[in-house]
Amino acid sequence: PALAPRRTAHFALTDEVARPFLEFDNQEYAMLAYYVFMMIWILELCHALSLFVVAYTVELWYFEAHEKGASMPCCGLCRAYCVGVEHHLGTLACGAFFISVLRLLRIVIGVFARAASDTENPLGVCLGYFCGCVVHCFTRWLEYVNKNAYMDVAMNSIGFCAAAKHACEVLAREAVAEAALNTATPVLQISGLGGISAAGALLTFALARCCPMFCDPTSEHYVRDPASLTAAAAVLCFLVAWPFLHIFDTVADTILYCIATEALRKRQGHEEDDEDDHFECLVSSCFGGRHEW
Repeated sequence: PALAPRRTAHFALTDEVARPFLEFDNQEYAMLAYYVFMMIWILELCHALSLFVVAYTVELWYFEAHEKGASMPCCGLCRAYCVGVEHHLGTLACGAFFISVLRLLRIVIGVFARAASDTENPLGVCLGYFCGCVVHCFTRWLEYVNKNAYMDVAMNSIGFCAAAKHACEVLAREAVAEAALNTATPVLQISGLGGISAAGALLTFALARCCPMFCDPTSEHYVRDPASLTAAAAVLCFLVAWPFLHIFDTVADTILYCIATEALRKRQGHEEDDEDDHFECLVSSCFGGRHEW
Protein backbone atom coordinates (compact mmCIF):
# COMPACT_ATOMS: atom_id res chain seq x y z
CA PRO A 1 0.00 0.00 0.00
CA ALA A 2 2.86 2.37 0.72
CA LEU A 3 4.22 1.95 -2.83
CA ALA A 4 0.91 2.64 -4.57
CA PRO A 5 1.15 6.49 -4.53
CA ARG A 6 4.67 6.36 -5.95
CA ARG A 7 3.55 4.04 -8.78
CA THR A 8 0.64 6.38 -9.57
CA ALA A 9 2.92 9.41 -9.63
CA HIS A 10 5.32 7.57 -11.97
CA PHE A 11 2.48 6.78 -14.39
CA ALA A 12 1.29 10.39 -14.30
CA LEU A 13 4.82 11.65 -15.06
CA THR A 14 5.13 9.17 -17.92
CA ASP A 15 1.86 10.36 -19.45
CA GLU A 16 2.98 13.97 -19.12
CA VAL A 17 6.30 13.27 -20.86
CA ALA A 18 4.63 11.25 -23.63
CA ARG A 19 2.28 14.14 -24.45
CA PRO A 20 3.47 16.18 -27.48
CA PHE A 21 5.28 19.38 -26.58
CA LEU A 22 3.79 21.34 -29.52
CA GLU A 23 0.41 20.71 -31.06
CA PHE A 24 -0.84 22.46 -34.23
CA ASP A 25 -4.14 22.41 -36.03
CA ASN A 26 -4.56 22.41 -39.79
CA GLN A 27 -4.65 26.19 -40.05
CA GLU A 28 -1.39 26.54 -38.14
CA TYR A 29 0.27 23.91 -40.33
CA ALA A 30 -0.84 25.90 -43.38
CA MET A 31 0.63 29.07 -41.87
CA LEU A 32 3.93 27.30 -41.16
CA ALA A 33 4.06 26.04 -44.76
CA TYR A 34 3.35 29.58 -45.98
CA TYR A 35 6.16 31.01 -43.84
CA VAL A 36 8.62 28.37 -45.07
CA PHE A 37 7.67 29.01 -48.70
CA MET A 38 7.98 32.78 -48.29
CA MET A 39 11.41 32.41 -46.69
CA ILE A 40 12.57 30.27 -49.62
CA TRP A 41 11.09 32.76 -52.09
CA ILE A 42 12.74 35.75 -50.42
CA LEU A 43 16.12 33.99 -50.32
CA GLU A 44 15.72 33.08 -54.00
CA LEU A 45 14.81 36.70 -54.76
CA CYS A 46 17.99 37.93 -53.03
CA HIS A 47 19.98 35.40 -55.06
CA ALA A 48 18.26 36.54 -58.27
CA LEU A 49 19.10 40.16 -57.50
CA SER A 50 22.74 39.21 -56.91
CA LEU A 51 22.88 37.34 -60.24
CA PHE A 52 21.29 40.32 -62.01
CA VAL A 53 23.82 42.72 -60.48
CA VAL A 54 26.78 40.55 -61.53
CA ALA A 55 25.39 40.09 -65.05
CA TYR A 56 24.61 43.80 -65.44
CA THR A 57 28.09 44.81 -64.26
CA VAL A 58 29.84 42.32 -66.56
CA GLU A 59 27.76 43.42 -69.56
CA LEU A 60 28.48 47.04 -68.75
CA TRP A 61 32.21 46.29 -68.65
CA TYR A 62 32.14 44.20 -71.82
CA PHE A 63 30.31 46.65 -74.07
CA GLU A 64 31.70 49.88 -72.60
CA ALA A 65 35.24 49.22 -71.37
CA HIS A 66 36.20 46.12 -73.36
CA GLU A 67 34.68 46.86 -76.77
CA LYS A 68 34.64 50.66 -76.93
CA GLY A 69 37.78 51.22 -74.89
CA ALA A 70 35.96 53.63 -72.59
CA SER A 71 36.48 53.77 -68.87
CA MET A 72 34.26 51.68 -66.62
CA PRO A 73 31.37 53.78 -65.26
CA CYS A 74 31.79 54.83 -61.67
CA CYS A 75 29.89 52.84 -59.02
CA GLY A 76 28.79 50.14 -61.45
CA LEU A 77 27.57 47.84 -58.67
CA CYS A 78 25.47 50.58 -57.07
CA ARG A 79 24.02 51.43 -60.48
CA ALA A 80 23.19 47.76 -61.07
CA TYR A 81 21.42 47.46 -57.71
CA CYS A 82 19.41 50.62 -58.39
CA VAL A 83 18.37 49.40 -61.85
CA GLY A 84 17.43 45.96 -60.52
CA VAL A 85 15.35 47.24 -57.60
CA GLU A 86 13.74 50.16 -59.44
CA HIS A 87 12.98 48.62 -62.84
CA HIS A 88 13.18 44.81 -62.62
CA LEU A 89 12.10 43.82 -59.10
CA GLY A 90 8.86 42.25 -60.36
CA THR A 91 10.71 40.31 -63.06
CA LEU A 92 13.25 39.05 -60.51
CA ALA A 93 10.47 38.04 -58.11
CA CYS A 94 8.71 36.15 -60.93
CA GLY A 95 11.94 34.38 -61.86
CA ALA A 96 12.67 33.54 -58.23
CA PHE A 97 9.19 32.03 -57.89
CA PHE A 98 9.47 29.85 -61.01
CA ILE A 99 13.02 28.71 -60.27
CA SER A 100 12.33 27.85 -56.62
CA VAL A 101 9.12 25.96 -57.45
CA LEU A 102 10.44 24.11 -60.50
CA ARG A 103 14.02 23.39 -59.36
CA LEU A 104 13.41 19.83 -58.14
CA LEU A 105 11.13 19.05 -61.09
CA ARG A 106 13.75 20.34 -63.56
CA ILE A 107 16.43 18.14 -62.01
CA VAL A 108 14.31 14.97 -62.16
CA ILE A 109 12.91 15.53 -65.66
CA GLY A 110 16.32 16.70 -66.88
CA VAL A 111 17.83 13.36 -65.92
CA PHE A 112 15.13 11.53 -67.92
CA ALA A 113 15.54 13.92 -70.88
CA ARG A 114 19.31 13.46 -71.05
CA ALA A 115 18.96 9.69 -70.75
CA ALA A 116 16.29 9.61 -73.47
CA SER A 117 18.48 11.67 -75.82
CA ASP A 118 21.22 9.02 -75.66
CA THR A 119 20.31 6.88 -78.68
CA GLU A 120 23.28 4.57 -78.19
CA ASN A 121 21.96 3.39 -74.84
CA PRO A 122 19.05 0.86 -75.05
CA LEU A 123 17.61 2.24 -71.81
CA GLY A 124 17.69 5.72 -73.31
CA VAL A 125 15.84 4.49 -76.40
CA CYS A 126 13.13 2.95 -74.21
CA LEU A 127 12.81 6.15 -72.16
CA GLY A 128 12.61 8.21 -75.32
CA TYR A 129 9.83 5.95 -76.64
CA PHE A 130 7.70 5.76 -73.50
CA CYS A 131 8.51 9.18 -71.97
CA GLY A 132 8.35 11.32 -75.09
CA CYS A 133 5.86 13.70 -73.51
CA VAL A 134 8.17 14.21 -70.53
CA VAL A 135 11.11 14.98 -72.79
CA HIS A 136 8.95 17.33 -74.87
CA CYS A 137 7.81 19.12 -71.69
CA PHE A 138 11.42 19.60 -70.61
CA THR A 139 12.64 20.88 -73.98
CA ARG A 140 9.55 23.03 -74.51
CA TRP A 141 9.24 24.71 -71.11
CA LEU A 142 11.46 23.62 -68.22
CA GLU A 143 14.79 23.86 -70.03
CA TYR A 144 14.48 27.65 -70.23
CA VAL A 145 13.87 28.19 -66.50
CA ASN A 146 17.39 28.87 -65.20
CA LYS A 147 19.64 31.69 -64.11
CA ASN A 148 20.65 32.56 -67.68
CA ALA A 149 17.41 34.52 -67.97
CA TYR A 150 18.78 37.24 -65.69
CA MET A 151 21.58 37.94 -68.17
CA ASP A 152 19.00 38.64 -70.87
CA VAL A 153 16.91 40.74 -68.48
CA ALA A 154 19.95 42.91 -67.81
CA MET A 155 20.70 43.11 -71.54
CA ASN A 156 17.26 43.68 -73.09
CA SER A 157 14.97 44.67 -70.18
CA ILE A 158 12.22 42.16 -70.98
CA GLY A 159 10.10 39.80 -68.90
CA PHE A 160 11.45 36.66 -67.30
CA CYS A 161 9.78 34.09 -69.57
CA ALA A 162 10.76 35.87 -72.79
CA ALA A 163 14.27 36.46 -71.44
CA ALA A 164 14.69 32.80 -70.47
CA LYS A 165 13.73 31.62 -73.95
CA HIS A 166 15.85 34.22 -75.73
CA ALA A 167 18.91 33.49 -73.56
CA CYS A 168 18.71 29.77 -74.40
CA GLU A 169 18.37 30.56 -78.10
CA VAL A 170 21.40 32.87 -78.03
CA LEU A 171 23.58 30.45 -76.08
CA ALA A 172 22.51 27.57 -78.34
CA ARG A 173 24.54 29.23 -81.11
CA GLU A 174 27.62 28.76 -78.92
CA ALA A 175 26.82 25.21 -77.82
CA VAL A 176 30.39 23.94 -78.12
CA ALA A 177 31.84 26.83 -76.15
CA GLU A 178 29.08 26.54 -73.55
CA ALA A 179 29.75 22.83 -73.08
CA ALA A 180 33.48 23.47 -72.69
CA LEU A 181 32.80 26.29 -70.23
CA ASN A 182 30.40 24.18 -68.17
CA THR A 183 33.08 21.50 -67.96
CA ALA A 184 36.02 23.76 -67.14
CA THR A 185 34.29 26.06 -64.66
CA PRO A 186 33.50 23.42 -61.99
CA VAL A 187 37.05 22.09 -62.26
CA LEU A 188 38.47 25.56 -61.67
CA GLN A 189 36.05 26.19 -58.81
CA ILE A 190 36.87 22.92 -57.06
CA SER A 191 40.59 23.46 -57.62
CA GLY A 192 40.38 27.00 -56.27
CA LEU A 193 38.40 25.99 -53.20
CA GLY A 194 40.70 23.07 -52.48
CA GLY A 195 43.88 25.07 -53.06
CA ILE A 196 42.80 28.02 -50.91
CA SER A 197 41.60 25.74 -48.10
CA ALA A 198 44.80 23.67 -48.21
CA ALA A 199 47.01 26.77 -48.26
CA GLY A 200 45.22 28.27 -45.26
CA ALA A 201 45.36 25.00 -43.34
CA LEU A 202 49.04 24.47 -44.13
CA LEU A 203 49.97 27.99 -43.06
CA THR A 204 48.00 27.63 -39.82
CA PHE A 205 49.61 24.28 -39.01
CA ALA A 206 53.11 25.63 -39.74
CA LEU A 207 52.57 28.62 -37.46
CA ALA A 208 51.13 26.43 -34.71
CA ARG A 209 54.09 24.04 -34.81
CA CYS A 210 57.03 26.32 -35.66
CA CYS A 211 56.25 29.78 -34.28
CA PRO A 212 57.46 30.09 -30.62
CA MET A 213 54.45 32.21 -29.75
CA PHE A 214 52.13 29.27 -30.48
CA CYS A 215 54.27 26.18 -29.87
CA ASP A 216 55.94 27.17 -26.56
CA PRO A 217 53.94 25.69 -23.62
CA THR A 218 54.88 28.66 -21.44
CA SER A 219 53.47 31.16 -23.92
CA GLU A 220 50.14 32.86 -23.32
CA HIS A 221 49.05 31.97 -26.89
CA TYR A 222 50.15 28.33 -26.78
CA VAL A 223 48.09 26.07 -29.07
CA ARG A 224 47.48 22.77 -27.37
CA ASP A 225 45.76 21.04 -30.31
CA PRO A 226 47.12 22.20 -33.71
CA ALA A 227 45.01 19.67 -35.62
CA SER A 228 41.69 21.18 -34.52
CA LEU A 229 42.92 24.67 -35.27
CA THR A 230 44.10 23.55 -38.71
CA ALA A 231 40.70 22.02 -39.49
CA ALA A 232 38.93 25.19 -38.37
CA ALA A 233 41.24 27.29 -40.56
CA ALA A 234 40.54 25.09 -43.58
CA VAL A 235 36.76 25.46 -43.11
CA LEU A 236 37.10 29.22 -42.65
CA CYS A 237 39.21 29.58 -45.80
CA PHE A 238 36.66 27.51 -47.73
CA LEU A 239 33.80 29.76 -46.60
CA VAL A 240 35.73 32.92 -47.49
CA ALA A 241 36.72 31.64 -50.95
CA TRP A 242 33.30 30.27 -51.89
CA PRO A 243 31.54 33.61 -52.74
CA PHE A 244 34.37 34.71 -55.05
CA LEU A 245 34.50 31.42 -56.93
CA HIS A 246 30.71 31.30 -57.11
CA ILE A 247 30.77 34.70 -58.86
CA PHE A 248 33.40 33.32 -61.24
CA ASP A 249 30.79 30.94 -62.67
CA THR A 250 28.29 33.73 -63.30
CA VAL A 251 30.94 36.04 -64.78
CA ALA A 252 32.13 33.36 -67.20
CA ASP A 253 28.58 32.59 -68.35
CA THR A 254 27.82 36.29 -68.82
CA ILE A 255 30.96 36.90 -70.90
CA LEU A 256 30.03 33.98 -73.15
CA TYR A 257 26.51 35.40 -73.46
CA CYS A 258 27.93 38.81 -74.43
CA ILE A 259 30.12 37.22 -77.10
CA ALA A 260 27.17 35.24 -78.49
CA THR A 261 24.93 38.34 -78.46
CA GLU A 262 27.53 40.43 -80.26
CA ALA A 263 28.04 37.76 -82.92
CA LEU A 264 24.26 37.46 -83.40
CA ARG A 265 23.87 41.22 -83.82
CA LYS A 266 26.69 41.37 -86.34
CA ARG A 267 25.16 38.50 -88.30
CA GLN A 268 21.77 40.20 -88.32
CA GLY A 269 23.41 43.46 -89.46
CA HIS A 270 25.11 41.70 -92.37
CA GLU A 271 21.82 40.06 -93.35
CA GLU A 272 20.07 43.45 -93.38
CA ASP A 273 22.85 44.91 -95.57
CA ASP A 274 22.51 41.97 -97.97
CA GLU A 275 18.76 42.51 -98.17
CA ASP A 276 19.28 46.21 -98.97
CA ASP A 277 21.77 45.35 -101.71
CA HIS A 278 19.39 42.77 -103.14
CA PHE A 279 16.56 45.32 -103.16
CA GLU A 280 18.71 47.90 -104.94
CA CYS A 281 19.72 45.34 -107.57
CA LEU A 282 16.07 44.41 -108.07
CA VAL A 283 15.09 48.06 -108.59
CA SER A 284 17.98 48.59 -111.01
CA SER A 285 17.03 45.54 -113.05
CA CYS A 286 13.39 46.58 -113.25
CA PHE A 287 13.74 50.30 -113.97
CA GLY A 288 17.27 50.48 -115.37
CA GLY A 289 20.18 52.42 -113.94
CA ARG A 290 21.22 52.61 -110.31
CA HIS A 291 19.21 54.55 -107.76
CA GLU A 292 20.82 56.18 -104.75
CA TRP A 293 18.92 55.68 -101.55
